[in-house]
Amino acid sequence: MGLMKHSSSLHWIVGLLGVLSCLTASAWPPPNAPPAACVVDGETWSLPPCAMETRHGHAYVAARYLPKLFSGSREHLVARILPDSGWSYIDRSGKVVVRHVATMDNDASAFHHGLVRVNQDGKWGLADEEGRLVVPPSYDGILDYQPGLGWRVCTGCRSKTDGEHSWFEGGDWITLDRRGRKIR
Repeated sequence: MGLMKHSSSLHWIVGLLGVLSCLTASAWPPPNAPPAACVVDGETWSLPPCAMETRHGHAYVAARYLPKLFSGSREHLVARILPDSGWSYIDRSGKVVVRHVATMDNDASAFHHGLVRVNQDGKWGLADEEGRLVVPPSYDGILDYQPGLGWRVCTGCRSKTDGEHSWFEGGDWITLDRRGRKIR
């Protein structure tokens, strides 16, 4: 009788260990799973460094995160804040195509006529949707596109802020057309 009781207890323990090992095995991430610490939320503007990778000398968002970035969007570019370059535009392949995008109303500046404002090392310019600098960052300031007018750019102006808003003061101002060329 004692042996029978011991034997059924042993079967119960072996069975429990089997169940626990199955649960434990299923809890392990698959070989290609992202690290548990790398959390990318489609609603969050910032991407962590762990979501980034380099391919062929270009920065990319890892493919496993792209569905979250483009969920519900028909756009071919999406703006996110990257660890090393601030607001940036990313294409559907995950390639970072435009870095150092200027901020407008707490968001990335929007494209107008295929160009977007960029700010790098304190200088301002315009980039196209492929990331080419149509107007290299050489101005001290640039205002957002004004329909019917273009972009107002300045040399010698200074950025001012009240903590929430910012603007440019002083300097010499000119206007660039929708292709980034000076208007006389």
